[in-house]
Amino acid sequence: DSKEFLERLRREWADSCNALLPGYAVIDHRSFKARGIERIPTIHEGYASREMEKRGGRGDLCEENRRIQALNRLLDALRAMIGRLSDQAQGILTAVKRRQRPSGAPQAPSSPEPAERPQERPQARETPPQAPQEPPKPIRTKKALTDRFKTRLDERLAENERKQAEKQAEPDMEETWDLSDPADPLNIGMGWGTGGHGLGL
Repeated sequence: DSKEFLERLRREWADSCNALLPGYAVIDHRSFKARGIERIPTIHEGYASREMEKRGGRGDLCEENRRIQALNRLLDALRAMIGRLSDQAQGILTAVKRRQRPSGAPQAPSSPEPAERPQERPQARETPPQAPQEPPKPIRTKKALTDRFKTRLDERLAENERKQAEKQAEPDMEETWDLSDPADPLNIGMGWGTGGHGLGL
């Protein structure tokens, strides 16, 4: 019952907000899955992560959300590409069907004139019926294209994870000591510009 209670509470909250918002700004309390949206949901970052980001740090939750947003943009681009490729494949299939039709075969007019109908009927009886041609198999089906792009997406995700792991394995450059900075108190204490003999007193 707690799930139903939470769902009702979220719906009531969304209805209350929508009553005060203009028509183009609408809050939908349902999940992406319930709305039929194929996106990866972001996670709640929280106050501490936001404050860390404001101070110039890197919040793990904020970083994860940036990664999720990049993946969602990539998924949107792949879906758009699949749609374009599917349309192109359909166009190619239609063109191939037209080319395979015999050039001398009569084409049935879409709406013949009443005066022409008596003349066409005897011609239609004189020509022997042709066996229906099988439509050519498409080079790639939509499912094959989808599977191919999912495989590529998985490969890209694995590559990104590998790069992230390599990046984390490298030493943090902010923590390394820059010996050339005269304003660094450690360099002054070590005798920057004094040949390494301290403050030179």
